[in-house]
Amino acid sequence: MLTVATSRYFARQKVIDSGLAPVGTTTGAPRFPLGYELAGNIGLLAPYGLREFEDDKTRFEVAYRARLDGFGVVKIQRLLEAFAKATESPGVVLLCYEQLADPEQWCHRTMFGNWWREQTGDEVAEL
Repeated sequence: MLTVATSRYFARQKVIDSGLAPVGTTTGAPRFPLGYELAGNIGLLAPYGLREFEDDKTRFEVAYRARLDGFGVVKIQRLLEAFAKATESPGVVLLCYEQLADPEQWCHRTMFGNWWREQTGDEVAEL
């Protein structure tokens, strides 16, 4: 079974300790040293074209979920599995920049986690 988790680029030790393939899900690459090597970036999961909704969580989520639905769970699962297989990892940790310790903060990685659980029945842990 494929393990899927989420975290932020800055959570270096959690990412390393997870044993999962670290994969970006952002529209741009980090411009700071990570302390670990990214396995790659999955553009399908990045919020391309959604900047206009960044101040409206509801509209953003509707648009982001439509994006995910457009690609479909099978295509996304194949990509996630390919990254895990290429790195000989049990799964992937999907990364972005947001610090979610503040309950007022939100981002696409948690929206993806909820969508993934609804589609597959598999939980997505936030590291």
